[in-house]
Amino acid sequence: MALWLVRAGKRGEQEEFALNNRVAVIGWDDLPDLSQVQTREELYNLLEETYPEIQRKALLSWLSQIWPFVREMQQGDLVALPSKRRPVVYFGRVKGPYV
Repeated sequence: MALWLVRAGKRGEQEEFALNNRVAVIGWDDLPDLSQVQTREELYNLLEETYPEIQRKALLSWLSQIWPFVREMQQGDLVALPSKRRPVVYFGRVKGPYV
């Protein structure tokens, strides 16, 4: 079992949605559904295609943040969401795959 730190958007803009719907979310709203992405290379290519103006170093950083969310989180893992709006950290448990 692992513990994952997630943020509901850069400034917590998806925090209420995440809490109200009991889901873990990440940013990158311009990306399509990632459920069919099977390799890091596929994800990198998708990032490059979606964000052509972003430098390689930033894309690699994003890849390292997105990949675990899509492919490494497992059912039963714990998720911590530090609130951007309140002095609290919310905890949850992964109940299913990325959708």
